[in-house]
Amino acid sequence: MDKEIEFVMNYSVVSHQEDDMFWASVPDVSSAFTIGATVEEILVKIKEAIELALSTTLVVPEPTKFSEVDAEDGFV
Repeated sequence: MDKEIEFVMNYSVVSHQEDDMFWASVPDVSSAFTIGATVEEILVKIKEAIELALSTTLVVPEPTKFSEVDAEDGFV
């Protein structure tokens, strides 16, 4: 019997703006990244990217504390 387990984890997203485009990445999930025309668009797309990345692994990384994320030249 297969049973789906649902859990909620909140990962910090680092967003950057270059000219009129935005891109986002997730420090804790290195394969999750996206681009878009607005911050709202990248937030929707990055959620999907995180879900896809984590659906292919058995090891789910612990989220880094928001205050410890280095945004480099972007914003968290």
